[in-house]
Amino acid sequence: MADGLGAGQVLPSERELMHEFGVSRLACREALAKLRGMGIIQARHGKGAFLADLDNSSLTPAILKLLRVHGHICSADVIDARLIIEPKAASLAARNANSAQRKGILNQVRDDLHNFEDSPIVQRARRFGEIDLSFHQSIAAASGNPILPMLLKSMHELLLRIRLEALILNPDIASRALADHKKIALAIGARDAQAAEKAMKSHIRLRGKDLLENKK
Repeated sequence: MADGLGAGQVLPSERELMHEFGVSRLACREALAKLRGMGIIQARHGKGAFLADLDNSSLTPAILKLLRVHGHICSADVIDARLIIEPKAASLAARNANSAQRKGILNQVRDDLHNFEDSPIVQRARRFGEIDLSFHQSIAAASGNPILPMLLKSMHELLLRIRLEALILNPDIASRALADHKKIALAIGARDAQAAEKAMKSHIRLRGKDLLENKK
C-alpha cells in the first residue's frame, strides 16, 4: 500500500491489512465496515473490497460522516475552521484564477444579487444557502487546490440548518453577506491576494457572528 491505490483497485486481504497496520482481525473488520458505510470502499462478493471512485459528489458525504463519527461538532467549530481555510483559499484564487474564472466570479456575484432579490420571500433563506455555497465553491475551485472545494462543501453543509434558521429570523443577514461577496469578488478580480484574504476573513467572522447570535 506504500504507493497508494487508484479508483477500482482491490484492497489487500484482511490478513495483509492486519499485518501492515498491526491490528486485530476485529479492529480491521470494524475499520473496513466504516469505510464501506462512508462509501470510500465497495465490497464485491467473492472478489474482495475495492476503492470507490471518489469524485466530489461521493467524497463530500463521506467527509461529513467522518466528521460526525468523531463526536459533536458545534457551529462555532465549523466557523473557526472556515476562518483558517477560506481566507487562504481567497488569497490563492486571487493569485491563481485565470481570466475566465475571475470574470465568472464577478458575474456570479451580480447574478446572485438579482436572483436573490427576485426570489419569493418564503424561498429566500433556502435560495441564499444555494447561492452562498456556489460562491464559496467557485473561489475554492479557482484557488487551484483540488482538495479545497471538497472540504469547503462539507463545512458549509454542516452549517446548513443554522443558516436556514438564522435567515428566517433575520433576512438582513443575506443582504450583508451578498455585499461581502462583492468585496471579495472585486479583490479576486483585481488579483489583490491580500485584499481578498482580508475581505474573506471579515466576511466569515461577521456573518459567523450573525449566525451564532441568532442561535441564542
